Amino acid sequence: MQSNGSSNFLEDKMALDMQPASTSKNLAVQLGNLIDKISMASGMLAGFAMFIVSIMITYDALMRRLLGKPTSWVFTVSLFILMWFVLLAAPIAIKEDRQIVADFLISRISRQKQFISKIIAYLLSMIFIGAVGYYGFLMSLEAYVNNFMNIELVEYPKWVLYAVFPLSAIIILMQIIRNVAALITGHFTADKGYRPNLLKDVLAVVPIFIGLMALGVYCYNTRPFLGIIVMVLSLLLSGIPAAFALGLSGVVGLFITQQGFDTLTIIPVVVESTPYNFVLLAIPLFIMGGVVLEKGGIGLRIFDLASKWMGSLPGGLAIATIVACAVV
Repeated sequence: MQSNGSSNFLEDKMALDMQPASTSKNLAVQLGNLIDKISMASGMLAGFAMFIVSIMITYDALMRRLLGKPTSWVFTVSLFILMWFVLLAAPIAIKEDRQIVADFLISRISRQKQFISKIIAYLLSMIFIGAVGYYGFLMSLEAYVNNFMNIELVEYPKWVLYAVFPLSAIIILMQIIRNVAALITGHFTADKGYRPNLLKDVLAVVPIFIGLMALGVYCYNTRPFLGIIVMVLSLLLSGIPAAFALGLSGVVGLFITQQGFDTLTIIPVVVESTPYNFVLLAIPLFIMGGVVLEKGGIGLRIFDLASKWMGSLPGGLAIATIVACAVV
């Protein structure tokens, strides 16, 4: 009886010891799900905003062409929404791992080396996102304190536009941390056979990466143009998403060539000037139009109609494609 009592006591103690670990795991899972929901909400907000832009541009086109009364506010409001759309849509792209990546070299190495490269890519991406968020926050704060106003067709406080930098940076950083945690957990749960060689693979991948970065920094000091090429190619071939690779190489170049952190305040200015372009509105609107055609089945029906008209002609498939695109 005494032995059974001791056995029950040990079982109870083990259960109590495992309870905090189980609670921590559940909390981590809930936190990860919350971050995913925030990223999803950010992406849905960006998509809805672009839908509003499509309605505004349609309204402006009708007013301009039919009534000869073009609006004075659609241009500025559309650019404002495009700026927010680009940065608020980034977290959902990171969540779904749908960034543009040059992985033709990374895909040829072992799975564990891919895992290490992915972790490095995430960490370096966090550096760029952190710089954008930090200096974007400073720019937004300066605009708020000094009451800077937009002087285009529609007047509004500039800090409202700049506030998207810290907001989106926080969401992106949270999503990257969530992805890193999920990547590490999945790797050590599923790929148990790779554990003994982890240190060996780290020592194989990290020195090569550091060597390429050092070469890029050296070229920046001697031949800046060559340094840009080396740095960009090194980051791209390391599996870092193209947007972050280009941005990070620019940050490194600014820091080295201008010798200090003061020049990094231009980072959010450069980021702003890229999407704040009315011509670029065509890209998300064309994508949205394509999604509407696909989900509604309109594109398939138009192509089917064109193929029935032109299918009997020589090269009918190509002609039907062109006709369908012209109708759309």
